[in-house]
Amino acid sequence: MEERKTIYELINAFEVSFDEILMLLKAISNSKRLTILISLLTGQKSFADLKEYTKLQKTALSNHLTRLINSSLIFRPDYNKYQLTSDGELFLRALEATFKKSEIREKIQTEGLQRRQFSETFIKSFFG
Repeated sequence: MEERKTIYELINAFEVSFDEILMLLKAISNSKRLTILISLLTGQKSFADLKEYTKLQKTALSNHLTRLINSSLIFRPDYNKYQLTSDGELFLRALEATFKKSEIREKIQTEGLQRRQFSETFIKSFFG
């Protein structure tokens, strides 16, 4: 298991790799690019598969794929085929694990539950 870094080691790691980390964050910050990455978790996909899955036009999809390739999150093993890199999968796994443990997730789930309960109460009081 990796040793937990001190705050100063963490700051230094970010300072050394700031531009690369920012590039990765920008690459996944678009909902279509994140959708592409998630779809590639199940394996290699063709351009046509991704076009159908994302409902994007050819040019838009091509631009998103280029951005993901340039960020080293995906690669083209064959003509017209796309696949996650090991770093791409690692990044998605880390993102999911972090979100799963986050207080933000708990807050979102709690608020969602409260909204559903309010909606049910509202519906019952008017239509029940």
